[in-house]
Amino acid sequence: MTFTQTHHPARRLRVGIGRAAVLAALAAALPMPAAQAEPAAVQRIQADNACYVKLPDLPQAVYGGFGGYNADTGVLTFAGGADKQTQDKYFTHYDLFAIKLNAETAKWNTVIYGGGVGYVREQGKGCREMFSMHAGGGKWASVLGADGCDNGNINGNGGDVRILDIGATPDRTGVKWTMDALNVSSVPAELASEAGRLTRLWSVVDAGRGRVVFGQGTFDDTNDQKSIDEVYSATPAGLKWNVRSMSPGGSMPARRFGSCAAYVADKATGVDGIIVVGGRAGGAAGAAFNEVWWLDFAKGGNAGTWANITSRFANQNDYGARYDMACAYNGATKHFYTWAGHADPRVPDGAASSAGLWRVDLTALGDAAAPLTWQRLAKDNLAGIEGRSIIPSVFDWKQNRLFLMAGRGKTDLTELSDVWAVYPDVTGEACAGLDPYAPFASVPTPTPTGVPPTPPTPGGGPTKVPTAVPTSPGPVAPSVCPNLDKLVPRAAIDAAVANPASVQGYDQLCNPNLPASPNNPKRGRLGLQNPAGPFHPLFNSVVYKCGCP
Repeated sequence: MTFTQTHHPARRLRVGIGRAAVLAALAAALPMPAAQAEPAAVQRIQADNACYVKLPDLPQAVYGGFGGYNADTGVLTFAGGADKQTQDKYFTHYDLFAIKLNAETAKWNTVIYGGGVGYVREQGKGCREMFSMHAGGGKWASVLGADGCDNGNINGNGGDVRILDIGATPDRTGVKWTMDALNVSSVPAELASEAGRLTRLWSVVDAGRGRVVFGQGTFDDTNDQKSIDEVYSATPAGLKWNVRSMSPGGSMPARRFGSCAAYVADKATGVDGIIVVGGRAGGAAGAAFNEVWWLDFAKGGNAGTWANITSRFANQNDYGARYDMACAYNGATKHFYTWAGHADPRVPDGAASSAGLWRVDLTALGDAAAPLTWQRLAKDNLAGIEGRSIIPSVFDWKQNRLFLMAGRGKTDLTELSDVWAVYPDVTGEACAGLDPYAPFASVPTPTPTGVPPTPPTPGGGPTKVPTAVPTSPGPVAPSVCPNLDKLVPRAAIDAAVANPASVQGYDQLCNPNLPASPNNPKRGRLGLQNPAGPFHPLFNSVVYKCGCP
């Protein structure tokens, strides 16, 4: 029998095409009502101490995708992912989608990208089970993963670091992959032998040391010996990344995958390190870990020192063993959150596949004698939302919300497409009236300048013709700011000029809220994002601007 794929609002299903065709024919024969201009009603779910608000579904149901968000522009993105067809067969995707969280335009757009950037664009290729790492502002990094994340730099199945620059619009002018990749010659042997195909790992930005730190994960979740306990650092070298093995002190965690981590720093208390939660041993019978670890750079220097801090959590057994969840740390509030993932169904209101939300206040993390406590904000078995795992860790601290995006459902062969914004500490009437699109409501289009037509009068002169509304000119010719080569590697400049569409800002209006005019031209001058700081492909890269310093 031939099957086609359709979508429930939340999950991937298969239906017979014959029945679907009959229903379509009947629907076509009936008179259709006029299109409604009003947006669909927003669905909200009140949890214990959080509000879940439904956003538009993704165009396809997948798990293990790459997410990102620009809190300044309201553009949310999702790329890659896979659907698992059998226990050992995957169909991986390379598609890149973007949406502007604005009620008038809130729909997912497919963002087309060219060769040389992003993922391998072949049938059944792309990237899955990478880690989604926020690199600052609108930059998000897709770290390693499998089935083509390297775009052929290592091989057709390998993993890599791919950086997505998210701008003001949910299209190819606002959402761009940058030109970057691992320095293949520098990758440690254990990674190189597996073509960087590390999945279900964690990764964080250590901005103070100008590096990315990543670790744990698996090359094959069915084989315990393919999970790792190593930690690596990646530092930029021009447009590439040099990867080195780290050797932390202390007793290290057992090898695992599916753990989640965040970088935590507090100068006032001397805290400087990475908190790592949960994970699972490899193999078919691999056990989940009911553990919290701390990789301490304040004590162990650049390599860090491992410490098991599980005993500091007085209610750790209420939280339980978990893996494949999302997590994030809010430095302003010192709150660390985890949401979704595989959980222990034996904990209160537990579920094997969680839709819940937990947090811990890390204000006292630097005091080894101070207890820490998990707070449940939403039950793992929250009604109205299917539990899920292997989702991207995407958040928005400006609006104090987290995103629940697609993922694996209650079985290994179920993928989801629904997307939710999750608001901690919002309850009651505040939840019932919460508008996820309010922060980025549309700006009214300026009225075109010109003289309106004057109706003719008997014996009068000719009717006045309005001034033509200016149209947007074609692509601007890129140019380089003077002396940029003294601040930026020549390879980075040449790549940005050769492929300007891959660089943030190019061909965008200086003021995107106004029409094009001689006073509002397009951006075409290549410069350093912050001319006062050193070049860094993540933290201070090149952008196209309206002028030079």
